[in-house]
Amino acid sequence: MTEAAVAYCNCMEDVKARLKLIKEITEGRSPLGSEGLDGEVVCLLLRKVLEQIAFSSLVAHRETYEAVHNDLGTIWRAKRLLERMEKLHPEFYPSPVTRGVSQHLGVHHHFDPVKDGFLTKDEFVFLYDTVSNGIHTWSPFKDAERVLDFQRSIAEWVARITALLDHHLVHFVGTKDLWLIQMDSPEDHKVHAFVAPMVAELPPVPTVTVKFHF
Repeated sequence: MTEAAVAYCNCMEDVKARLKLIKEITEGRSPLGSEGLDGEVVCLLLRKVLEQIAFSSLVAHRETYEAVHNDLGTIWRAKRLLERMEKLHPEFYPSPVTRGVSQHLGVHHHFDPVKDGFLTKDEFVFLYDTVSNGIHTWSPFKDAERVLDFQRSIAEWVARITALLDHHLVHFVGTKDLWLIQMDSPEDHKVHAFVAPMVAELPPVPTVTVKFHF
């Protein structure tokens, strides 16, 4: 396990903890006793989740980023970071997959690309902008009512983030090696990273299984 993979897993553990808190609040188990405070806390937690996803990509692609930019320790805007990563490496964003086991040519695990139901890059930007509007104190001099249009329920957003990360691949520039990230191992319920070569490449239309040997 590389140092970067360990750091990446730590980022994902933080994401898991924050998503758990959001679920507790949205399921009526908040200790705050105020719908307004609940909303503000959920916005803050969601923003930190999105920031952590963005910074985990920076952890995974540090060398690629540092080859062009010299602000590794000071950049903090998640949306800006995603824009930069997109230019440096179009496949930087987590690639969600589903897991199965095949007996063909020996026992091995295989992972098929998830086609929908997960947080896309465009949705990331929308959600980031929306929750950012909810973490600041509302000016008492504004006449407009404070309303945030999330377009989906918070529970749905949590489900889409979970679908993105549950099992996902991290692709790197200039190599076919990948990280496979498992968010909840059945053995210890921790985040695990597997460094593995890709046997079958992801095609433009995801119809071929991606196979890993462990």
